[in-house]
Amino acid sequence: RPDIVSRGFVEEDAEEIIEGAREQLYRSLQHSNNKTTTEPMYVQNKARDTLQKYLYQKTKRRPMVLGIVVEV
Repeated sequence: RPDIVSRGFVEEDAEEIIEGAREQLYRSLQHSNNKTTTEPMYVQNKARDTLQKYLYQKTKRRPMVLGIVVEV
């Protein structure tokens, strides 16, 4: 599962929103081609795009989303 860290995101139900974002990102990456999900830049861009869309739908705000991919 993706790890999502929030800073300065003040919402009453922020934990619920973050958990929903985590699920949305996980599903989005699961539906991607296995070959492309091994490319860090693809994952980083997909994460940013997916989270920006989800967070706007839930909060009507456009927070800065920074994707960091750690290769293991």
